[in-house]
Amino acid sequence: MIYTNRGRPSNLQKLKCPAILEAEIAELRNDLRLKDGTKLLLLVSMATDSMIRQVSMHPEVWFCDVTAGTNLQKRDLFVMAVRNPTGKTFPGNLTIIPSGKRWVFVTLFQVAFLFLYGAVTCSRNRINLHDEDHAEYGSFENAIQTVPEFKSSKTKLCVFHGVWQPFKELVFKFLPRKSGNSKELSALGKQWGENEFNY
Repeated sequence: MIYTNRGRPSNLQKLKCPAILEAEIAELRNDLRLKDGTKLLLLVSMATDSMIRQVSMHPEVWFCDVTAGTNLQKRDLFVMAVRNPTGKTFPGNLTIIPSGKRWVFVTLFQVAFLFLYGAVTCSRNRINLHDEDHAEYGSFENAIQTVPEFKSSKTKLCVFHGVWQPFKELVFKFLPRKSGNSKELSALGKQWGENEFNY
């Protein structure tokens, strides 16, 4: 792992590879049908000087998500964003990951984030917002328990996954319909919650 700042790369740091991580990497090499001795790039975690500055200025809440199949090799793209007090959103991290497995996110949070943003910035994080991908948010929960810099953080679900999806599954089906088998809501159903959500 190296960090490049204004064209000057830092010293190369070798990642610690416990037996479980080595087994996962061996399985990934096998899945990709790579010959023995072929070098494998596990993940590319990117943060420009501007991105690092924004994360350092607004470290309290990190918004995390993964977009699938973003390049020719169909690799996933992990995105972490931060917001300033005026509501502007800035990308804080872009990481090309080989798969959505838990060990990938463990490496990302416990190695790349600490390396890129430093112990002080990471220790100031309080909330990490995720969708319901257990590999992603479970890895951060693991970091909370095992990495001192994240001990004050909490994981939360985003509004869409935490509120809207359960609402659709548990409540929406009971709202009044135009007729017995109709999928369309009645006038009363369409106006449901109108007053509660108009500010």
